[in-house]
Amino acid sequence: LKVKNYQYPKLLIDPAKSTIISDSGRYYPALSQTDMEEYYRKYITGYVGQLYTTFQGRKDLLSRTLYPGGVVFSGQEVEGFIAFTDLHPEVRKVRLRLGDIALRFNFRDEPIETIDIEYAFDREIGYYYPRELRSMRAGEISWSILSEVNMHYRRLGRTELKVSEVGYGTNMLGRPELTESEHIAMVHRAMELGINCVDTADVYQGGQSEVMLGKALKGRRDRMILATKVGSIIPREGRDISPGHIKEAVEASLRRLQTDYIDVYQLHSPQLHHLQENSWLETMQSLKEQGKIRYWGASVNHIDAGVWLLEQDLIDSLQPTFHMLYHDMADTMFGLATERDVGVVVKQGLARGLLSGKYAADHAFTGSGWHEQGAVVAHQIILQKVEKLRFLERAGRSLAQAALQYLLSYPVVSTIIAGAKRVEQLEMNAGASNGMGLTGEELERVKTILGRDGVQTW
Repeated sequence: LKVKNYQYPKLLIDPAKSTIISDSGRYYPALSQTDMEEYYRKYITGYVGQLYTTFQGRKDLLSRTLYPGGVVFSGQEVEGFIAFTDLHPEVRKVRLRLGDIALRFNFRDEPIETIDIEYAFDREIGYYYPRELRSMRAGEISWSILSEVNMHYRRLGRTELKVSEVGYGTNMLGRPELTESEHIAMVHRAMELGINCVDTADVYQGGQSEVMLGKALKGRRDRMILATKVGSIIPREGRDISPGHIKEAVEASLRRLQTDYIDVYQLHSPQLHHLQENSWLETMQSLKEQGKIRYWGASVNHIDAGVWLLEQDLIDSLQPTFHMLYHDMADTMFGLATERDVGVVVKQGLARGLLSGKYAADHAFTGSGWHEQGAVVAHQIILQKVEKLRFLERAGRSLAQAALQYLLSYPVVSTIIAGAKRVEQLEMNAGASNGMGLTGEELERVKTILGRDGVQTW
């Protein structure tokens, strides 16, 4: 182990404060295996950080926990790191993240030229020590992500992006009811839960959603796939996807987000006749060539717009409304998306709360909420059908989580954009990820209850 200007102290972890306590008066070139087992088993349960294989998060391939034998403090440079593990021979890649740090291990005696988050193994794995890690600066380690992380990941269509099955919809981020620190904490909690993609728009909370994301992702930008939208006019007076507006809007979004690129730039609820003018397409291509966006897509409210975009093969991702109560689009739109290899990003997966499980069959909506936008929403038939879906509830799975898993049953669905006002909702949403969705038997029963075409809810 090579150490540069660094005394390697004995470490303890205070779980109550999530801090690392060091006995700085002592020098340890490396913790022994006995010490590591004693300290880490005493203070940490489950996996350290987000530890999962690239085999769709199959932790069953890990026969025991991976323990780090070194900890890097903020601002210190280290040229060495030691670890021990006992992995199943089938494992050839593994990813380890400790808070803000992603360390690349090389299990041969070769220097590591870059810092990455995936580590490939070319032989059966036993106990190996990497000889050297190039000097780096690291942020403070957070120990809040432990065994709770169970997120699965999917490819976003033909792109190079791997997105968490559940994303974070931030239309409520930046609302005045919460403080700035509370909003930032929500984003950080999402990351702790394994969520690696957020969806926002330049009009959400008058631009404050993007502002809060920019602050929350400062120093963490490379850990989040960032999608935002363009086309709605503040304060939502209409739609504009003209080249001039797109160019202005992308610069404003980049400033608010404190980034120099957007991973997925989406047209916001465009109308078909505006799309067919095609002036927006050249602008998107230009922004990609400039490095300001990586991919582009569209968030659509109407099937005809989505189908046309897919038929013309003009987008990398499509964000339609889709949920258990309204699934007649699946055959047409999803078939085209599969054929074109376009990633589907589902919005309104809980039918604006109808599938959350909080409404009883006899619930009567009152007030001026979205429910009053269409009398059909409050119709007893719909709520009675939802009540019949409670067969999906079981220990460890709520109706809302089952509703999200229904969406994940479609392989073309890359991720679900799920909104959250509270941390508890965020945790519930993330808990729906299971890598497969509902079982075939559950899907058939759902379709029997709802009908093959589902129920329109607005």
